[in-house]
Amino acid sequence: MVPNRELASQVLEVAKSIGHIARFRAQSFSGGENPNQQKRALQSPIDLVVATPGRLKQLIDAKELVLSDCRYVVIDEADTMLGVESGFWDELAPIIEPLRDRKSIKYEAVTLTRRIDIHIHW
Repeated sequence: MVPNRELASQVLEVAKSIGHIARFRAQSFSGGENPNQQKRALQSPIDLVVATPGRLKQLIDAKELVLSDCRYVVIDEADTMLGVESGFWDELAPIIEPLRDRKSIKYEAVTLTRRIDIHIHW
């Protein structure tokens, strides 16, 4: 998960370039994009999902995307995403809570504050 559409686009570009060699399919889901197009993209197998929390939560709530087969979650810019003032926590919590027991959640950030560390460890 990434905090914004621009970063989702950048990550998807890199993932697709690697995916051609490593043989995996990547798709991006973010706000500001056509939701119907994104729903159609879910009809094909996807190995790597790059998404903003809001759009990911919308797709999960609409039962368009199910994370039961999800093995790993990477939260990029965790210092931004998990910060209390960012507003992402309300969207992130219901997404990562069911996956928490799998111990497959990776947080990426330049810095992590004590306040954010509390969110990570519940």
